[in-house]
Amino acid sequence: MISHSRHLSFNTKVLAVLVLLITYGSLYPGNFTSTASGAFEQFFTNPEWITSIGDILGNIALFLPLGIAGERMIHSRNKILALLSLSVISLIFSLILQILQIWLPTRSAALADVFWNMTGLFTGIGVSVLIKQMSLSWPSRQSFSGGKAAIPLAILLLWLCSELLPLVPSLDWQKFKDAVKPLQILDFSFSAIWTHAASIITAGSMLSLLTPRPLVWLTGALLFILAGKITIVSQFLDTSTISGLLTGYLVSILLLRTSSHTRIIVAFWSLLAAWTIHALTPFSLTTGGTFNLIPFTTMLEGSMLTNAIALALSLYIYSALLWFAPYTGGNFRGIALALIFWSIVIELIQMALLGRNADITEPLLIGLIAWGLTESRQLECHTEMPHPVANPVPDKPTSFIPRSHRTDSPTNLSLFSAWIPIILLSTGVAGLLWLILHLPQIPYNLKELFLFDGNILFIFIFVLALLWIGAGATWISSRILSSPRPFISLPGWVFTASLISLGLLSISVTQESIADIAGSNNLYWFVINKDIWGEGWRHIFEWLGPTLISILERSVRYTALYAPLIISLVLIISFFSLHKQHEQVQVSRKMLTLIISALPWLWLAKTIAFSWSSTDNLNELISRNGAMGMGGGFYLYVLLFALCINAAILANLSGNVMEWILGMVLSLIMLPIGWWLLSLGLESEVHKYGHIFSGSQFLLGPDRKQILPEVELFARWCLVQTGFITIISSGMRSFGRITRQHM
Repeated sequence: MISHSRHLSFNTKVLAVLVLLITYGSLYPGNFTSTASGAFEQFFTNPEWITSIGDILGNIALFLPLGIAGERMIHSRNKILALLSLSVISLIFSLILQILQIWLPTRSAALADVFWNMTGLFTGIGVSVLIKQMSLSWPSRQSFSGGKAAIPLAILLLWLCSELLPLVPSLDWQKFKDAVKPLQILDFSFSAIWTHAASIITAGSMLSLLTPRPLVWLTGALLFILAGKITIVSQFLDTSTISGLLTGYLVSILLLRTSSHTRIIVAFWSLLAAWTIHALTPFSLTTGGTFNLIPFTTMLEGSMLTNAIALALSLYIYSALLWFAPYTGGNFRGIALALIFWSIVIELIQMALLGRNADITEPLLIGLIAWGLTESRQLECHTEMPHPVANPVPDKPTSFIPRSHRTDSPTNLSLFSAWIPIILLSTGVAGLLWLILHLPQIPYNLKELFLFDGNILFIFIFVLALLWIGAGATWISSRILSSPRPFISLPGWVFTASLISLGLLSISVTQESIADIAGSNNLYWFVINKDIWGEGWRHIFEWLGPTLISILERSVRYTALYAPLIISLVLIISFFSLHKQHEQVQVSRKMLTLIISALPWLWLAKTIAFSWSSTDNLNELISRNGAMGMGGGFYLYVLLFALCINAAILANLSGNVMEWILGMVLSLIMLPIGWWLLSLGLESEVHKYGHIFSGSQFLLGPDRKQILPEVELFARWCLVQTGFITIISSGMRSFGRITRQHM
């Protein structure tokens, strides 16, 4: 049987992703500003509870997945109490989001939205219970017994939603007549016909795997859709819809006479073609198209009902394609990556199409769905051993088992699953940074840090650079521990890791920002014009040219600044690794060798970064006369080493709850210690441009003119330190997760 903790782990991940998406959708576009007086009171006294159908539907749909995931996460014996707790937490969460919308000029905060959010939550709980009961009592084949039919049933519900949203029936006779009036006009849309036909073919193929009576269920679904088109608000029947549905239904009947593999192949490729045709129709070329790198922008603007229908259709298509992927006999990870690539190609083509908006949302949706299916299939693989099959594509559907359920393919799924959390983490952190950049009184050097005014794509790349700090240190540690000559290998690996970091920063932040900390490239000028290295080197520099010298100088200066951080992490990670594998004497001997190997390079890095620096931006902030006669640099190095230890401890925590509690307590204790060391390391008074400010004010304050109180500076430092150790430890854990899947 599957372990309880593993099941909770999967549902917790899904819940965390949903919370991030809900927060993002509720606080988009994140342009917080001051609000008018009385806005807070008006929020609680506004009597309007009914808005547009689209707005109500959007608020319900926003929390519906949260209800589904929350209900599936509950495994307590006292389920009523657990559901009550979920409801209270969700109510507080929704209320906080609505209150925050008061400070968003482009959003309309309303207490009524909280009510509709909770309606969505309770609807999601009901849907989850319904799917669970249906999957357990579903007259399914052996391959989908024991609740395994939950995912395909959910996909089929997405199909019904894409056809029948907003799911609000009407008893108006005039509405019934208006719904069938379009049938009087013979106006056929090839795109609509193909989409409806492919959708019902896909549903029929899916039902043929789920139940021994697929035609009965498919016929019932078709009649339900036709009736819904007539009775549901904002729905209607036209010639394209009925032609597509009937064509797909007839094709499904014919496909039932073929093998399971044939049905799946036809459904997969017809749905893929329908997606492509739907996305590129009408094919009217234009110029001046753009690609929006902010996710879900098009879905958060315009008609909420139209956007909800489009989202339901996209989710159905992507979920069905990915669910079918292992049944085609192909590699799940390869097909998922191919679909992501194809979606990017479609979006790029849409840049040249009239009336189309190209953005990053569709590839992101495919990635999220692929991650969810990967995790769920891993749970199924741990639930029971798969039934062996002699023929990879059997003719009898009763024994048809997808490739991903066999023992010869979990590695691909595991490896794909290892990358998805990293992508989600990077996306979440990037979104959080993007929101922070739009808050008031943010340090100006942070606001001006990123390329293209803080475009989220470049923030995402910057987050990868931060994750690489922990991942790169873990990688170097694994290399030097197996090296017979760490003194020689260490600088090479550190230089390689720093080049990767510099490369990521160079395509995410401005060159001015890099020059501010690493220093400007002036070595060529001094060697050529001042002969500081003699005539021989001057001739060599003239032969190499200023461009190559500038690249080398920037790389060396950045490595000198980066090396203390990465080497400290390498030593700490190596200690943890050795401590797990060897006895105390061997650990001491090996660590002494590593420390001796690192000291000369640390001294050289300090000399290049500070003694031979080409900028005063860092030197002028560091205290010259620190406490106990030590320079400020000493305390900053101690701070750096302490934070690295904190991050390494968090990265090495197991699943034990007590370990995590102790890790959190340690991190909290480190906050005032970190602030104390920072204060000792930085100048208390910096005189520059006619202003007097402390080093901490310069780093954490909005600008040189606005002096923040010490308490607020400490609070900001707590956020910086917490973010630092979190991102470093996440990078270390991510590298370990990936390497374990490769082994």
